[in-house]
Amino acid sequence: MLEQKYLIGAGIFVASFFIALIVSYTFKYLLPKLTSKTKTDFDDKLAKKLKTPIFFIIILFGAYSAIKYIEISTKVASVTDNILLTILAVIILSAVVRVTNLFIEQYGSKISEHAKSDIGRNMLPLLKDIVRISLYLIGIMFIFKIWNIEITPLLASAGIAGFAVAFAAKDTIANFFGGLTLFFDRPFKIGDRIQLESGEQGFVTEIGVRSTRIKTFDNTELSIPNSIIANSKIINWNNPEPKTKLKIKFSVAYGSDVDKVKRVVLDETKKCEDIVKQPEPKIYFTEMGDFSLNFLLVCWLPTPSTFSVKDKLTTAIYKRLNKEGIDIPFPTTTVHLKKD
Repeated sequence: MLEQKYLIGAGIFVASFFIALIVSYTFKYLLPKLTSKTKTDFDDKLAKKLKTPIFFIIILFGAYSAIKYIEISTKVASVTDNILLTILAVIILSAVVRVTNLFIEQYGSKISEHAKSDIGRNMLPLLKDIVRISLYLIGIMFIFKIWNIEITPLLASAGIAGFAVAFAAKDTIANFFGGLTLFFDRPFKIGDRIQLESGEQGFVTEIGVRSTRIKTFDNTELSIPNSIIANSKIINWNNPEPKTKLKIKFSVAYGSDVDKVKRVVLDETKKCEDIVKQPEPKIYFTEMGDFSLNFLLVCWLPTPSTFSVKDKLTTAIYKRLNKEGIDIPFPTTTVHLKKD
């Protein structure tokens, strides 16, 4: 009789395994044919995220049913049930985190665009981290409940040990609240070009719970703790608008026609397609130097990307000055000798 129960229990587990395979096959091959007919790709991504968790949930349900049918000793059954429920909780938690992140990625930017706000689109990484941490805490509490571990004493002891933990993790806590400050204050958003107080520049690629990542002009990633960046002076080249001022200094030799120099350089500047028409470019005669007449060209670009435009425009100005016969001086020193 006992052997028959074991055989039936094994049959229940094997049956659940085959059912899991069938469901997995459905998610992999049949559902995509149905979801491809919809207007959104959210259901396609959702099916991919849920395929693996559902496969293991069915197998766990089969194992649980088989153990219940065999009717092993109460003490062993209780421990086994708790183990299976714990594994099930971990799988479900992983699935919920995946689906939540997918939902935030899919609809966060759309909601922010509808609300005419950049929060959803630019702060998604931080929002995902906060939601993930919250879900993990809920999952841990649920697992404690499965094993009949009282949470209240743990919270009380956590209060006693909280000072030590807070002191040890003060940097992490500071970074977390620094991330919240960046989230609500929004001094910059993903994609903005910023310059740190220490001089580093780059484009913001991610704003996380602990740090903010910047892609530098050297094509390297700079990770800055949020507590530091939240308390630093930051230059945002994209705010209040991405239009950026470009300044180019140049010099010509003494004896050059100042009006002609201005006219020639201004004409060459207006030919550059990367320069905006308003505000108009301006040229200033700034100084009669030791060996040259010094000028300053001020113009505006539509974006903060100045390096390539500066190279292009400086090259064009140099060629045009040479073509017009306007000399570009180099440092010289005149020595007068007095004969006795």
